[in-house]
Order: sequence, then C-alpha cells, then structure tokens
Amino acid sequence: MSRVFLFCIAEEAKPFIPRLLALDKISYPFILVQSREFPAEADWFKETLADGEPFESDFIGASAADCTAWALEHQVQHNQIDQDKVAIVDARSAEDETIELRFYVRDVVANLLRPGQQSNAWYDFRVPYQKAPRLLTDLPYGDADETYGVYFWRRDGLVDERGVFDVEKAEELILQGEGFVPLDEEAWDGLHGKNEE
Repeated sequence: MSRVFLFCIAEEAKPFIPRLLALDKISYPFILVQSREFPAEADWFKETLADGEPFESDFIGASAADCTAWALEHQVQHNQIDQDKVAIVDARSAEDETIELRFYVRDVVANLLRPGQQSNAWYDFRVPYQKAPRLLTDLPYGDADETYGVYFWRRDGLVDERGVFDVEKAEELILQGEGFVPLDEEAWDGLHGKNEE
C-alpha cells in the first residue's frame, strides 16, 4: 500500500497531526516526515500518533517548496512511497482544519494541462482534511482524460473566497462529463464561456 508524505511546518499545527495519521488508513495512509534524513528501515516514518503525543520535525518553519523539493529527492528511496504527492500542514491548518495537497505534474501528461500551465511543476489544492483521501485518489489515479479538465482547466472556478478547493463539486462535474480536456483553449471557451475557469 502506498503512503503519502505528510509534513508539519508550523508548531501550532502539531496537535492536528494525529487526526491526519488516523484518517482513512485503508485507502490513503499518510506517513509523517520528521527528519531531513531519510530514515533507515528500523526507524520508519511515524504512521500513527496518540492525541497529544509529542514529536519533533526538522520541517517546522520550512516552506512548502522545501517540502516538495525533499519529496522529489527522496520519494524513490522506497517502493511504499506514493510518488509526486505530498500533504502539508501549516499554521492555517491549526485554525481551519484544512491541509494543502500538492501534486507534481510530469511531462507525460503535459498535453492535458491548460495552455500556460507548466509540466514538471507542483500544483496545490487546499482542502478540508477529511476530503484529502478523495482528492488523493482522483489525482492522478482517476482517468486523466476525464479528470484533468476539471482539476486543472476549471480549478480556479472551484476555489472559494478562502482558497479552499471544492472536492464535491469537482467530482460532480466529472460525473457530468465535464472532466474531458478540450482540444484547445478556444474550444474550451466556446463550450464554457470565455471567462469561466
């Protein structure tokens, strides 16, 4: 079973980590990255924490870019790591129980991105933590031809005023056949209106 790197970058968010580690362990377990050194097998990443259990992290105060760079460098070191995905818990997570999920989009699917979007780059989605397993399953394991038109072409229109991505609405659009990537941006504008994201 693949596991997703989980980074805690804010001291005040530490109490939130046990809930994330307990979240839907069957479909999408997280593993807590505490050290900038990849652990030996005997010192594997933490997969559970009791409420209030203390832990240390070398990533307190780090940026999201620090976390994603570390993930790209180290994700190939073990076959249980789900590559090109990370979860980040920050100061905002402590306030509103959202987390940031980041996905690295490689050249192999560059043709599915909207014009102007770059491949070999990270894309972020802030979601309520309970919705994280659903988004982690949809990207990239959903049929890319049926999902990228929503998650990348329509992303901005699915983010609310707080910057939170609407996972339910995205899934609804995919079920309605709105997930297909258009042949070009002009075709997209003709189908969905010039200014719709």
